[in-house]
Amino acid sequence: MRFNIYRTEIYNLIIKNTPYTQALDDSHFFGAELEYLFTPSQDLDLTLFASYVEATDENDEDLADVANELLTLSGIYELDYGLTLGGLVKYIGSSKRSTTDISETRGSMSSSLITDTTLSYAFKNLTASLIIKDLFDKGTYYALPTSTLNNDFYDGGRTILVKASWEF
Repeated sequence: MRFNIYRTEIYNLIIKNTPYTQALDDSHFFGAELEYLFTPSQDLDLTLFASYVEATDENDEDLADVANELLTLSGIYELDYGLTLGGLVKYIGSSKRSTTDISETRGSMSSSLITDTTLSYAFKNLTASLIIKDLFDKGTYYALPTSTLNNDFYDGGRTILVKASWEF
């Protein structure tokens, strides 16, 4: 188990402020992180990571586009015959929008819960993997400034990747 508390000050932090960027005089980040690694058997590894950050500007107002909460749970399970199953569940909390974002009337970017999974097969020097990002096709939206587009950026949702490697 690991636990970390931090406080960071950044002077002249560059932020988006359409149509230009802006440097903040002083920004404060105060946060805590917890990481827990657990191996209940030789075939299973679990990892829990939780993070909380309070990010404010020189006026003690929340910084835009900074999610306060992040939580990930991942696991790797070694099946028989060279098969390995992996999974990741990631929660990202909502965040305040910049005043220049196109959808500022909504007040904040919504939180997201994303699940990724991997099935790998290893035989001698060959490893082949099927990777499915955003398994349940929830998608994530990212805020964009008004001068860019009329909508938030959508990350595309579910993505399927096939990977093969040969070590020699």
